[in-house]
Amino acid sequence: MGSDMGPDVEADSGVAAFGVRALFPGQGSQTPGMGRALAQSCPEAAAVFDEAGDALGLDMRALCWQTAPQELAATHNAQPALVTAAVAAWRVLEVRGVRAAAAAGHSVGAVAALVA
Repeated sequence: MGSDMGPDVEADSGVAAFGVRALFPGQGSQTPGMGRALAQSCPEAAAVFDEAGDALGLDMRALCWQTAPQELAATHNAQPALVTAAVAAWRVLEVRGVRAAAAAGHSVGAVAALVA
């Protein structure tokens, strides 16, 4: 690989140097148990579940991890659950130095993108 690849590509790496782009899912991608393994292994993620629960007056751990699929699919459950799980995942990356050059989200995922 030569230097004729342009300014956004590192020679010999094959990797475009555009920065990290974050894309967050919308309603319909929720699943019971989402975020549980991450929260159990990363205190930063667990803190997001607690912060969201305090702000919303809900037990976000129970909502995300113990709610039946059909109940979790209800908009009033799916949306806060998805945002919480997405922000928890992002927080884990963020505390490790990852910064988003751009972020987007589908539907309610746009709320998580605003955090990133």
